Amino acid sequence: MNLLTKDLSNVDISRPLLEKGLTRFEVAEVKVEKSKDGLKDLLVFTFKTVFKAKSRPNKDGVVTDINPGFTIIDRLTITTSEKRDESLIEKDLSQRQVEILGVQKREGFLPLEQYLHKHVDALVDIEVDKEGKYGDQNRLRKIQPASRL
Repeated sequence: MNLLTKDLSNVDISRPLLEKGLTRFEVAEVKVEKSKDGLKDLLVFTFKTVFKAKSRPNKDGVVTDINPGFTIIDRLTITTSEKRDESLIEKDLSQRQVEILGVQKREGFLPLEQYLHKHVDALVDIEVDKEGKYGDQNRLRKIQPASRL
């Protein structure tokens, strides 16, 4: 059958979600970018899976393999606001250094390129979208430098 003429209306094109649990990631990219509204600066980390992983069951209950390289993006707001003063941002930046590099450097956040290609272990969680805006999303919790197994 020619795939270009096949009825594709029943094909699930939603992005899969990783199942909950401990997963190994590599820091694939780190950059600063503006928020969608252009008012805040964000420190954006792109984490990609190192090994094959399992998906959360889809709407039909099917679990699939997810190949290495599946990405999860994590953003830290680095612009002060009424809700986030400088001390909270400093705490988040310090925590991220410890999570990825295992070190706390007091004289400033280390250059972004030092985070690239570092391996971390993180608990994958699923954030349920209760408002129906973005769909359920994976979140990383308890990030730490990868254990040497």
